[in-house]
Order: sequence, then structure tokens, then C-alpha cells
Amino acid sequence: MTAENFDPSFELMIKSEGGFVNDPKDKGGATNLGVTMGAWSSYVRYPATVEMIKNLTVEDVRPFYRKQYWNMVRGDELPTGVDYAVFDVAVNSGVTRAIRFLQLGLGISADVS
Repeated sequence: MTAENFDPSFELMIKSEGGFVNDPKDKGGATNLGVTMGAWSSYVRYPATVEMIKNLTVEDVRPFYRKQYWNMVRGDELPTGVDYAVFDVAVNSGVTRAIRFLQLGLGISADVS
């Protein structure tokens, strides 16, 4: 278990998140580096614009992913490898689901819903 695992885990995860898209058929709206306009608005606590999302950089979103996902699954407390797997599931399927999967995988009762 180590706090140094966030950066390599983030680098692995961000490779699969892709760049800017603004597909009118996508309910998430404008998205860049896996960050939707709604998620960014919640994070920065003011309404994001399409231009803001389009201009996000990897370094802009690094603290977002740490706060919204890594810290929420307590990645610093998980064993190497498990930390990345749980983090990646949290990003793609939600924090609650990631925690539930981890608990069930360990054979303990899931205490999140």
C-alpha cells in the first residue's frame, strides 16, 4: 500500500479516456479526457462551458480524478494493483459500484448501495 500509486494509476487510466467529444446524442454533453461538463461543473462549483471542457489538459484533470475517484475509493490504502483496478472501475462505473465489487471480491458483505 502506497500513496505513490496515484500517479502511475492515473497515467494508465487517462490513456483510455480519449480527447474532446461533443456528441449531441450523448446525454453527458461535452466531454474531454473522460470528464463531462456536468462533472466538471460540480467539481469547480460553477457552470462549465463547452470551451472550458474542450481546453482541459491532463494536468487540469489530475486533481479532479484524485478527489472524485481515487480518494473516494481510498486508493492510497489499497494494495498495488488492486488500487488501480478499483480506481478504474470507479471512473468507468461509479465509486459505489467499485467499492461494492471490491467488497464482494473479498467475500465480505457489501455495505454500500
